[in-house]
Amino acid sequence: MMPASIRFLLAGIAAATLHACSSTPAKTPAAAQAAPAKSAAQTPSTATARPDPRLAPPAASRVAPVDRIVAVVNDEVITQNDLSVRVDLVAKQLQRQGTQMPTSDVLSRQILERMINDLLQVQLAKETGIKVEL
Repeated sequence: MMPASIRFLLAGIAAATLHACSSTPAKTPAAAQAAPAKSAAQTPSTATARPDPRLAPPAASRVAPVDRIVAVVNDEVITQNDLSVRVDLVAKQLQRQGTQMPTSDVLSRQILERMINDLLQVQLAKETGIKVEL
């Protein structure tokens, strides 16, 4: 079972992602106060209101995820950035040694499994009172 703090964190990330990706921008109280209400005499009934381009969501090409969670190990997470750094390090080491490189999917999966096992060992050591120096 996932701890409540991680569930709330993930729910907040999901809500922020949904808000950022929604096609209709939500009006903030400041935006609602800044735009004065027009009377029926000021706006013709046949005219359609044009959306304010400043309130439009960013273009899809400019929206990029900063990071994402690839594994949850008890109460700790492994992010895509953590995994990418480790994959790059291992790939450089294999190239220096002249070892044949596995496919990127296989290499990523193996490294993620290793990172999970390492994190589990460190967590178990902390729970049992073993001092771990890295």
